[in-house]
Amino acid sequence: MNEILRRIYNKTIYKSSPLISLIEKKLLDNYGHSAQYPQIFIIGSPRTGSTFLYQLLTSSYNVSYIDNFSASFHKNILIGLHLSNLFFNDRPHSGFNSEYGKTVEGGPRGPNECGDFWYNWLTEKQHVADESTLNSEEIGKLNVYLNSMSNMFSRPFIFKNLNAGLRLRMLKISAEYPKFIFIRRNIYDTVLSILKGRDKVMGSQYEWFSLKPEGYESLLTKEPLEQVTAQVALIEKRIINDLKLYCDTQYITIFYEDLLDNPIKVLEKIEDFTGIKQREGLVMPKPVDGRKDLSNDFKNKVDYYLEKYR
Repeated sequence: MNEILRRIYNKTIYKSSPLISLIEKKLLDNYGHSAQYPQIFIIGSPRTGSTFLYQLLTSSYNVSYIDNFSASFHKNILIGLHLSNLFFNDRPHSGFNSEYGKTVEGGPRGPNECGDFWYNWLTEKQHVADESTLNSEEIGKLNVYLNSMSNMFSRPFIFKNLNAGLRLRMLKISAEYPKFIFIRRNIYDTVLSILKGRDKVMGSQYEWFSLKPEGYESLLTKEPLEQVTAQVALIEKRIINDLKLYCDTQYITIFYEDLLDNPIKVLEKIEDFTGIKQREGLVMPKPVDGRKDLSNDFKNKVDYYLEKYR
């Protein structure tokens, strides 16, 4: 929606909020029972190919997800999902260009991370969440929402909000049928890509960009290369440790380089793990390779910091 339509939408939702809340409650009552379909979370460090994977799975498989249209209804997400299905009839998107996590093509059906949905329970500063973050009432409400989102259209629901990787302990007690796809990438390319993101998005390599692992404040006085290497190391360390809370059947690890070199094999692995089914005519665009021939000096520094923080 452009800015004018967004203002009209916001005013309309504000004026009709009691009715909206009533409809949302009805949807929760109808679909919030025990989860029948998995809630699939794509997790990992920033700049590891997670957005491309999200775009690929949501365009080529029979799954539900938060699209750009329904994300505008983040306070009443079930209504947004219902209206999106009504207006667009489950039309697949074709957006594969992204700008640091945001799908810039694909229109209203383009996949959306929708961090605002999670802010119904958490604050924007709460990148990390564990078993004690939410009270029992909040845990119950989140559980009903997650169940409703996957039950509503009788198929798996895919989330791509990388904060989920730092909230695995919270999801352990609030998500009833979770499955996790942990995507990783060559550490040198990941670090370099985050440094470029700091420049482009934040305006300086000294400004923090994206996920904030526990204790990141102690890194802010370090030089950028150490900060970013530590960021990746701490995020992945927490994910690896917290996935031990789950059964082996609830998570898989894939590598971006494998998705580049042998995409069909990786997709078959994901299909076997999640049970998702392809739409007719698999769309397989070529992802940006991004592999660089980096200097030994750069690699040696990354290796040094990686050993320090792992």
